[in-house]
Amino acid sequence: MNGVEERLSSDARYISRLIEMEGGRLELMTEEFRSLSEDLGFRITLIAADGRVLYDSTEPAETLENHGGRPEVEIALAGQVGRSSRVSATIGQELLYVAVPNLTTDSDVAVIRLAVPLKSVDQYTRNLIQIVVGVALVGLAAALMLGYRWIVSLMRPIKELSSATKRIASGYYGEKIYTGTEDEFGELARSFNTMSDELKGKLEETSAQNTQMNAILSSVLNPVIAVDRELRILFINGSAKRIFGAEGLDPRGRFILDFVRSSSVQEALTALMKTNEPTVREIEMTAAGRDVYNVYANPIREFKEGGRSLGVVMIFQDITEIRKLEIMRKQFVANVSHELKTPLTSIKGFVETLRGGAVEDERVRDRFLEIVEVESSRLSELIDDLLVLTDIERRTEDGIYEPIDMKKTIGDVVLMLEDSAASKEIAIQSILPETLPTLHGNPNWFKQMLINLVDNAIKYTPGGGHVTVKVSFDMKEITISVRDNGIGIERDHLGRLFERFYRVDKARSRDVGGTGLGLAIVKHIVLSFGGAISVKSEPGKGSEFTVLLPRTDVGQRVL
Repeated sequence: MNGVEERLSSDARYISRLIEMEGGRLELMTEEFRSLSEDLGFRITLIAADGRVLYDSTEPAETLENHGGRPEVEIALAGQVGRSSRVSATIGQELLYVAVPNLTTDSDVAVIRLAVPLKSVDQYTRNLIQIVVGVALVGLAAALMLGYRWIVSLMRPIKELSSATKRIASGYYGEKIYTGTEDEFGELARSFNTMSDELKGKLEETSAQNTQMNAILSSVLNPVIAVDRELRILFINGSAKRIFGAEGLDPRGRFILDFVRSSSVQEALTALMKTNEPTVREIEMTAAGRDVYNVYANPIREFKEGGRSLGVVMIFQDITEIRKLEIMRKQFVANVSHELKTPLTSIKGFVETLRGGAVEDERVRDRFLEIVEVESSRLSELIDDLLVLTDIERRTEDGIYEPIDMKKTIGDVVLMLEDSAASKEIAIQSILPETLPTLHGNPNWFKQMLINLVDNAIKYTPGGGHVTVKVSFDMKEITISVRDNGIGIERDHLGRLFERFYRVDKARSRDVGGTGLGLAIVKHIVLSFGGAISVKSEPGKGSEFTVLLPRTDVGQRVL
């Protein structure tokens, strides 16, 4: 503000000299004053001693009121430089007024007043503030940069140590830091590097031992599970995951009861936790299709003597097949005993009757001997079937592997059973392609399979029915079906038809003959050819047995 005032005072004195040079005649200087006002950007007002406005560069002088009461004018009339700032009533802007007394004696002008808008002063102030702020920002930036460099140099070792610690915590063992200094940070870095090397060595040794142990346990075929005292899973191998339905999961850390639903396993675990002694139990795993396992459970203890129990390790041994074989053996022995005992009892009873005097009666003797002959034939057939079944089950890779002419074999079987079918007025029909691929295997077994299937169809088909043997094939397998329109089989019996000695209707089966081993023999013959057999049946509408055999004329041998 002082600078603006000084400039306006200087300009006012310059105007005073101009008035003096023109001899005080203002009319001669109007244009010059206007030009000077526009070039220098201020308002010029010339005021007489009584306050009248003699000239104004902005407004006509006659329109302006008396300025004698203006503060700056009063001061100038008193012989000093006056200054004030206010909103101009004439132009409506805030102005800075500087009034200077005119010392020229030959002029009516007593005061020369100049005015500039305060916005010009504000602009100057803003420029000055910008300069100050700019300098301050440059200084602050320089201070921050220097401070940052100092802080970075101070914090670098700490950050490297923190980063290395985080990497070690994430599993990147052996991390090191280098400070390049001999101060406390350097000593800390050297101690840290030594600790990191030792930690890496210990962990690698432990990891190698764990990997070896896990590999050994994972390679064990039997399921293995280890749990802690809270029954959380510590280890489980692939076999155990399969039987408990946890494949593709990581059950470690979870409760074993989330996967093992067997109450027997829970009881074994509870008992072991109480006794801390090895135990063996046979359990039935409902979660694994009711398979039977022997569970060997042993406590996990600390290495030191008298160490506390840490948990339990369990090894599961699958004995399902053993138990099934035991059940099958018992059933087989019971069935064979029953099948043998029935005809033997009949034979023994009739022989005792004959020895008791019935032999003298020719009619009774002949009838009894006929029954004895029938029962003897049943015994012979049963023994023959058992021998055939045993022979098939004991097949080896050195078994018979010969080409089989299926068309001829099927024709022979139909011809062989025609009389039996004709006695019941049953028609046997064979539907065969013009050419059939050559099957390889045991020809006698293949023929026996067809005989059993067709003979069964004849036996359980009422008089006047029909039996159809149909063969088809594709690039992979041969399909043989034997269909009849006989009495059919209830759905509940279909799943057990191929069991030894299983009969749907025991009384009817004995009436039509047979040993109860026919379909069991068929099943094992089909398996010997690497095939599969299925049955569809509906009571009162007949049955259809379908055999699928892989083709062996394309380079594939089935044993």
